[in-house]
Amino acid sequence: LAKDFIFEYIIFGPKKSNFATYRFFCEISEILCIQELPFRVQSRTVSGQFSAHIWTSITAGFILSFPYISFQLWKFVAPGLYKNERSAMLPFMIATPFLFVLGAAMVYYMVIPLAWQFFLSFEISPGQGALPIEVEPRISEYLSLVMRLMFAFGLSFELPVVLLLLVKSGFVTPEGLASKRRYA
Repeated sequence: LAKDFIFEYIIFGPKKSNFATYRFFCEISEILCIQELPFRVQSRTVSGQFSAHIWTSITAGFILSFPYISFQLWKFVAPGLYKNERSAMLPFMIATPFLFVLGAAMVYYMVIPLAWQFFLSFEISPGQGALPIEVEPRISEYLSLVMRLMFAFGLSFELPVVLLLLVKSGFVTPEGLASKRRYA
């Protein structure tokens, strides 16, 4: 039951024309409106669907258990910290999963729909005599792209936490960061 929900509404949600982002784009502008994403996902190996199910289960299990794992890690580390260090770390413990989820949500709701729109509308040779090229990605390629982008954006959204920790620990200063702003 959970497998059907995860694949139908989460993994392949951006493939459907009634996806929330597409409805939002259609309300904003006709130019951004996406009616249909005409592609099929294939499994070209005997174990392709099984592997996709296993890896998706592992990833979903990690995502769902992450708050508990981070809480247990905190319970392990907290007794070794001074009281002022514990109180200083608490906002970071709250911000870290929130920012990671925010980055993953940006990929899911903004980057993936726009990327699929771009990739599916891109043509090598749009001339009259050109052979039509159909996009039929393998399920492993589709899942790999989505998972890698979610992980990369989730980590990049952690940059404010990392910078704040570096400033608090004295490795960098706000003035030093401000002086390098145009290079960043």
